[in-house]
Amino acid sequence: MLKKRIIFTLLFKDGSFYLSRNFRLQKVGNLEWIKKNYDFSIITKSVDELIILNVSRNKNSIKSFCKTIEIFTKECFIPISAGGKIDNVDVAKKYIDSGVDKLIINTNLFNINLLSKISHIYGEQCLIGSVDYTRDNKIFKFFIGNGKIYNPIKVSELFKKILKLPIGELILNSIDKDGTGNGFDFKILEYIPKNFFKPLIFSGGAGNYLHLLEAL
Repeated sequence: MLKKRIIFTLLFKDGSFYLSRNFRLQKVGNLEWIKKNYDFSIITKSVDELIILNVSRNKNSIKSFCKTIEIFTKECFIPISAGGKIDNVDVAKKYIDSGVDKLIINTNLFNINLLSKISHIYGEQCLIGSVDYTRDNKIFKFFIGNGKIYNPIKVSELFKKILKLPIGELILNSIDKDGTGNGFDFKILEYIPKNFFKPLIFSGGAGNYLHLLEAL
């Protein structure tokens, strides 16, 4: 795994792709629109990985999501991670069979039973935990479930708990900065314990190359 990576993220919902700003979604187009406006044969030369998230509330969206993943895996020659609706091993298998390299777990991040089953089959390196958060000065609030489910855990305890999970990486996504293009929120990095050895993916706020350089 590269120590420093630039990762491109796509949001998928019921056959279309969306932009997100503070977790409010705006439709931008279907797969044909994406292929027309984003030449992934070129983009994949500038990024290290691709994340595709199924943000639909429709359980039946998994089938169309997997078909979309298959198209991307045929055209993208970089690692692809997928997340959304992974609440059992069968869904995890469908995503893997569609061609993704890693699975992103958000809503069921603290479901130890599920994580253990998936990691036993595919290995811990296959699992990426995802936590969304807001911040008011030094007060952090953490969420799962597309930012809908509040987890009243203190920031100091969060990382200790995540260290014990059978996951290979962790995504920290700022809801406040999401889609704003105003830069990252680095304050949370001050609270990460020195013994936290899991790789971090920092998300929310990138608007230009200077933001990426600052984060790296």
